[in-house]
Amino acid sequence: MTAPPSALARALLGAVAASLVACGGEPEPAPPEAEPTLVGAEAAPSASEAPGTERRGPASVVIRARSFPKDVLALKAKDLVDVSLSGERGTVRGEVISVRPRELMLAIEGQGGAVTRFEPRDVEAVELLFRDDPREYTVGGDAPLNEDETWLDRFADREILGKDPRTLWKGRFARNVPLLVVRPFKLNALSFVKRRGRKVFFLPSRTPAVFRVHDQVKLVGISLGTQRAPGGKDLNLGEVYLYLVRRGQSVFSVYSRERLQGRNFHPKSVERFLEREPVTLAVTRPGASTYLKIVRVRASVARQYSRYLEKTPDRPAIRRLRARRSPELAKAEQQVRAVYKAVDLTREEDLDRPVVIEVRVPTVDAGIHLLPFRKELGLD
Repeated sequence: MTAPPSALARALLGAVAASLVACGGEPEPAPPEAEPTLVGAEAAPSASEAPGTERRGPASVVIRARSFPKDVLALKAKDLVDVSLSGERGTVRGEVISVRPRELMLAIEGQGGAVTRFEPRDVEAVELLFRDDPREYTVGGDAPLNEDETWLDRFADREILGKDPRTLWKGRFARNVPLLVVRPFKLNALSFVKRRGRKVFFLPSRTPAVFRVHDQVKLVGISLGTQRAPGGKDLNLGEVYLYLVRRGQSVFSVYSRERLQGRNFHPKSVERFLEREPVTLAVTRPGASTYLKIVRVRASVARQYSRYLEKTPDRPAIRRLRARRSPELAKAEQQVRAVYKAVDLTREEDLDRPVVIEVRVPTVDAGIHLLPFRKELGLD
């Protein structure tokens, strides 16, 4: 007969049972204390304030004639370009709609796709930033099977990139905890270009993203970024953090490879983030393409659960205990059974196969981050 679960296991299971909320379930009631309030109502930054570094790449074409040169005429619809305007009027970024000898028509980034026409006299230079590769398509079957799966790491950024920030703030991420800025700071930021297959393309923005006192910031996701250099191979950018920023009545998106630093935010809002930020916990079988459970949990539950899992013997440890006929085997098996029970795997046949449990744990170590945790357990 195996020993009963430890007090820690019982407490953990009680906390998990009380706090796990299915992805489509009812939202938690609002916390009793008031959310951080805003002072003032400033407008969101214009497209010219978008976040990166000034540069003029090898694909830049300087305009010196009354008609656009052949390199500009060779642009294709949906090409992404930077256009340096004559008369020191700055640079705009947009997607090509059409190009003719005396007219370049763009859908300008950051202006809701507003169409702008440029004559050669308006333009000092044109730089090609991104061109679609028609050979790249979404891998067949590589899509969420249901609403719950949209919260998984490999699909979650599809619900953020290219979507309306205000709708995201009030809808999908209404329960995420806003961090209140108390010290101005900047981040080197990226512009989202588009998704092709499993790759998500970004480009450096021309100016950094500026955060002001009383801004509210939500960390809503992480994407694996790629940058395509014209004429060169794709560059892996690593993790790109996806932020929503509320300034007065305006909400806008900021994408950056840089983490937020806790010192720039009100300590109470950081505490609330570490306690209440909702994250996704997923349970699957090793090598399986479908999931046994996907739930949204509070940060405090994710942290408590990951600590318990760290102390739970993994499959190699169970095998070693069994080979030695260790008296600790019964206790170790009961720990594993407690984890299975916590994720609703209660039948004896459920114990015949191992499980993988994944969750991201909110942390402020080396910047505010969602730290990935993964553990494979089984009784083999």
